[in-house]
Amino acid sequence: MTESRSAGGGDRARIETLDVMRGLAALSVVFYHCLCVQPGFNGISFDAAHAPGAVPTVINLLALTPVRLVWAGREAVGIFFVLSGFVLALPFVENTYPGYPGFAIRRFCRIYLPYAAAILLSLVLYNTAAAGPVPEASAWFNGFWVHSVTPDVLRDQALMLGQDDRNFLDPVIWSLVHEMRVSLLFPLLVFAVWRLGVMAPLGAVAAGYIVLKIGAAPMGIDGTTVLGSLIETIGVTPLFLLGIGIARHLDWIKSRVGSLGPWRIRMLVALGLLLIWVDVGVQKPHFRDVTIGIGAALIVAAALANERAAPLLRARPLLWLGKISYSLYLVHLPLLLAVIYVFHGYASVGVLAALFPIGAFAAASFMFLFVERPAIRLGRKLAKALLPFAPATRAT
Repeated sequence: MTESRSAGGGDRARIETLDVMRGLAALSVVFYHCLCVQPGFNGISFDAAHAPGAVPTVINLLALTPVRLVWAGREAVGIFFVLSGFVLALPFVENTYPGYPGFAIRRFCRIYLPYAAAILLSLVLYNTAAAGPVPEASAWFNGFWVHSVTPDVLRDQALMLGQDDRNFLDPVIWSLVHEMRVSLLFPLLVFAVWRLGVMAPLGAVAAGYIVLKIGAAPMGIDGTTVLGSLIETIGVTPLFLLGIGIARHLDWIKSRVGSLGPWRIRMLVALGLLLIWVDVGVQKPHFRDVTIGIGAALIVAAALANERAAPLLRARPLLWLGKISYSLYLVHLPLLLAVIYVFHGYASVGVLAALFPIGAFAAASFMFLFVERPAIRLGRKLAKALLPFAPATRAT
């Protein structure tokens, strides 16, 4: 979810539309966590049967109608991965790929430095704000900052090992672990799509994931182990491959989808949203990723085929939201936990959660200006200094 790109003319409008999509997805994650901290909801699953005190009609409104797109946290992460795959593949389409060393340097600075800053912030807030359970908050909220920060935890965070039981300082970073791993192998994925098309790599990766997942279960290998985390990285890789496939066939998509006409393109967007929204309740997480990925791909294709972005989607606040989306994603949850710990005696958890997105937006803007953007610039400078003969690229 870390990508942005500069362009000109119609391309700039299209890319800005994708940035806005990324920003809205990040905002939906914020809304999702603001709901999760409230005791009327059962953490991740909004299940009335397991949510004592909840009003069933409210649960149904939030969970069974398109309103769920507003707080679609898991779905938003899937969209991030598809968008990252697309934007990272653009330099290969435009012949501006700087070579693997330059690519790796930029990606490390782009992902890891803001990630490290967010972990440090989380550690400070954990040590200064956490003070035992908050009875007014949900069990989901009270399940995070109750663990000890041991050397093993710090090592896991520093090396991005991705073990679930050690990921409580800033729980959202699980997706960044996967994105960093995929980034390091990204040129190989691009090569596979360029040589074989997108379906063969998709099928191979999906089959490999299923085999590994089935084989890991009897051995007790799960998300609390490094190997289990690596298997989960394989599980989300198809989402990146979908983005690469869109970039590979970008000209065809612009031509074919662009010829559909405004109403058909809108229907394509509606179908994409439907696939992202629908959840029959029996889908396993990575089967759910299939519908999310296809839905996100359809929406991205529709955005790329438009000659100009809708004026509403190019409003300055939304464009800024797209720019700060990575920072917003990184810092919002530890800040939300800290706010509730510190202020729950002065206002209800519901009021604090309702007001929080405003503060999260301001904090993310600060993070973007003083951490994320300097990290991007540092990556460019290091790549240029260490690899002076590498071709320039507009990818970040």
